[in-house]
Amino acid sequence: MSSAPCRTLLLVVSVISALLLPRSSTATVLLKPKGENAISLRTKALAADITIYGQFATTTVLYTFQNETRGRVEADFIYTLPPRAVATYFAYWFGEEKIIARVVEKERAAAIYQHIVSRQRDPALIELIGKNTFRARIFPVMPGADLKVELVTVEALASDQSGILYQLPLRADGVPEAALDALDVKALVTADPAIQKVTTNYGLPVAQDREGYHVSLSGINYKPPKDLRVRIARKPRPLQTALYAAPSGGPDGFFALALTPDHSLVRPKVSIKGITTYAVLPARLPDVKAHSTLTVFGRYKGSGRATAVLTGKSPKGRLTYSETVWFGAKPEPNNIATKLWAARQIERLGADPRNRSTVMRLSLRFCLPSAFTSWLAMPKEEMERYRRELEALRLNLKMNAVAAKIAELIASGRGNTRRLAQLRAELNGLSRQAGGSAWRALNSLRGRLWSEFNAELRKDKPDMRKVGRLKEAWIALETDVTRELATMRAEREAVLIELRKLYPQITEARAKGRPDELARLEARRVELDRAYQASYRLGDPLITVEAPADAQQVVAIMANGEVKPLAYNARLGRWEARFDVPVYAREGEYVITVVIVLKDGTRKVVTISYRVDLTAPAGLGKAEMIAGDGQALRLELDGDDDTARVIALLPWGERVELRPSAMQPHRFFATALVPPSHQGQRFGVTYIITDHAHNRGEVIVGISGD
Repeated sequence: MSSAPCRTLLLVVSVISALLLPRSSTATVLLKPKGENAISLRTKALAADITIYGQFATTTVLYTFQNETRGRVEADFIYTLPPRAVATYFAYWFGEEKIIARVVEKERAAAIYQHIVSRQRDPALIELIGKNTFRARIFPVMPGADLKVELVTVEALASDQSGILYQLPLRADGVPEAALDALDVKALVTADPAIQKVTTNYGLPVAQDREGYHVSLSGINYKPPKDLRVRIARKPRPLQTALYAAPSGGPDGFFALALTPDHSLVRPKVSIKGITTYAVLPARLPDVKAHSTLTVFGRYKGSGRATAVLTGKSPKGRLTYSETVWFGAKPEPNNIATKLWAARQIERLGADPRNRSTVMRLSLRFCLPSAFTSWLAMPKEEMERYRRELEALRLNLKMNAVAAKIAELIASGRGNTRRLAQLRAELNGLSRQAGGSAWRALNSLRGRLWSEFNAELRKDKPDMRKVGRLKEAWIALETDVTRELATMRAEREAVLIELRKLYPQITEARAKGRPDELARLEARRVELDRAYQASYRLGDPLITVEAPADAQQVVAIMANGEVKPLAYNARLGRWEARFDVPVYAREGEYVITVVIVLKDGTRKVVTISYRVDLTAPAGLGKAEMIAGDGQALRLELDGDDDTARVIALLPWGERVELRPSAMQPHRFFATALVPPSHQGQRFGVTYIITDHAHNRGEVIVGISGD
């Protein structure tokens, strides 16, 4: 017989709710919500399917928990196995979908879990947190919902003078107990001529047939008074042997051999004659008491009859035992011996970093968690979503590399236009594959270029050739969809920086009585101000439409008949495009028709209206001195209903953004310290008012020094 195979899905579990806390000699299970004061999840049902082969057992347990709270919880399912047991399989249910865990490198599994949980999705993570103890973090457990968890273990059973003992935990110690809605346990002890009798501590009837001995325990609204123990008494022999041996896909097999002598032995040794064995564990056997069991695990070549020999020193002198055993030839994928041998190998190698690659290879091959790996499980939908995100990341990394080459080529001034065109075409192709989300890969590089562009412009004597190259490089990193808008932003920033430099010059010309210079500066200010307003009004409108990411096409038919394609924004999960309002457009309402062509070819039409507002906002402003240690200025402006932002430009070059008042709608205010150079002088304050349509108005007020 074989245990469940390792699958290719991801699970990450984190739930804690009171379930089963059996005694230390058996498994320990704890399940409760995460958090110090969390309310326990109720254990609703338990079903178990047990098969015992000689002295080895496989157990499949299905736990059902219920979240009786009003909120969703992240929980930790903590399970401590008995010393001889190995967990070989973990799964949970998300709705109707059964999600099976697979082994993933520990750091990667934790990163994936955090990535998915941060999006409020449904993963599960299973990690070893101690010897034979693992924790499964599951998120989320929804309010009022059931959480089903399936666990498969294999183990080598202990024995004493009364025979072999199997134990299944059915009750909790140290926590309030409640009746289970349903309990259903079925156990099969496979037929073996060495068996004399099978009994249970519940006094259950034992049915016997050709398959073996059958035991069942079930109930509705039932509170188990104790754990279930199955006792297998064997006919007396000097040496009791139990061998599980079978290949698992390859030519060589795996075996687990349990030896129970009738005398205590010191420094025991085991040898197998008639079959070639290798990779046998443990290398050194512990001393054994009479009727207790020594278990060895290993690999073998060939098949057929062999002799197991056990020797050691006893109180009666040196003893030698021998028994005939049979090594199987029929393949049993992922059989009990396979899992037990691999688990012992992983345990032997431990957490030594020098053994990392070997441990990971064993862990991945046999689907067992280790010090360097975890089990991870995700619903199919989340798996596909994560794969898409990984592909997007891969594309973004490639885009970043191409973008760096573009920036380097432009900044160098070498002017290789053919190479530049090739790189831009490559960047646009990658951007289309990534759903138009080139901003992810280019954000850091563009940010650096933008900072250098700004820094150069702010100098008293900027190098305009350098400014031009930086601007060109920054714009070149945009995709076709947004390059025109990037150009506008760069031009707008250059205009704004020149305006900031111009205001102190205007104040100085006015104060020193230079009318010709003042007129020239004012004319330039009006020219720049108009350019700034135009760049805002004509470049900012955005069309956004909610449509599936896999839509064939989304296009907008503009009011003037122009057809504009929309690009999918993967970050925001919507389709969008910027558009320009023609300079000849009159004020009023306009309609955009958006046509969505879905994956299956069906069409959906959406209409979007927008208003062209060309009226500059107005306001009533004032500026007055206020008392303080030094001279300070209170800035205040009452704006129109549509006022979005107010900036004060002060004559010493400072730019102050006014805050909206919480008490009086449309009123904005701020305070500013007056530098010694302007204390006691007459000067003016210019307020720049921006409305929600990005129209800008100007209000100039005067103030005299106190």
